[in-house]
Amino acid sequence: MTFGALPISSYYVDNITIAIPGKDKYGDETITSQVDEKARILEHHEIFDNTERDETIRTDAVSHHPPSSTVTEDAIIKHDTDYYRVVKFIRAKRGKRTDIEFKKCYLEKFHQVTDIS
Repeated sequence: MTFGALPISSYYVDNITIAIPGKDKYGDETITSQVDEKARILEHHEIFDNTERDETIRTDAVSHHPPSSTVTEDAIIKHDTDYYRVVKFIRAKRGKRTDIEFKKCYLEKFHQVTDIS
């Protein structure tokens, strides 16, 4: 798939680390897995308002990931020195096609993190 004149994969220029949270045997939150990958992070401040589902989400950034990405809702993303938590996750498709073109995540700043690198 191309976006403009370039393939969409050429827009994944940011190196990120994705940490998938889980619970340990005591019920405390811990990191269950990590993966380094390329993505596109766009920092902005936006209110995502979906009137169909009656939800409003405040975001600090949005990220775009390849279809094969392991990113999930509640994942923690490290980009440079910033940490974000995925608050909304969308599998983007074009028209009536069934294949996923990319994954889009709405992110909020996340401050209480031990280093995941």
